[in-house]
Amino acid sequence: MKPVLNVIRAIIFVIAIYVLLSFIFYFLDLGGLKAMVFFGEIKEKMNQFLFWVLFAFFGIVILCILWLLFKYLSILVMALLVLICPYRSFAAWSVGIISVIYSGFFLYNYWFTGKNSLTFRDVMFGLILICACIQLCVSLIEGVFFSYKIEDTID
Repeated sequence: MKPVLNVIRAIIFVIAIYVLLSFIFYFLDLGGLKAMVFFGEIKEKMNQFLFWVLFAFFGIVILCILWLLFKYLSILVMALLVLICPYRSFAAWSVGIISVIYSGFFLYNYWFTGKNSLTFRDVMFGLILICACIQLCVSLIEGVFFSYKIEDTID
């Protein structure tokens, strides 16, 4: 009876990870698109030099704070969700594989769908998205190991 229960818990875990990662990448896509449009509109209305100076001082700090908040909330939810899965290596591998697949689809949709020409802004934002997707995948896997480290210290 226990192996059947463990398999059911693993299946529930995979479904929950799928839903969570689709939610995370939906908001990464939505937030990135809104930020790109917002910064583009501000850049058009301001002096070019003033925009880049203000962006260097305030924009990067605000973006870093929002990214860290998004990343650590994702790690927290992942660490709590991993407690469902009875198998540690299965949890780490499934989170890693599913997040890499989602990152691949996310980046493919950004680079290759609906764009005939890429401007400098599109290319720079795409490179930032590549770095963000790599960091998010690593952070989600860290959330799995963080959860098991806490569980080991409690036992």
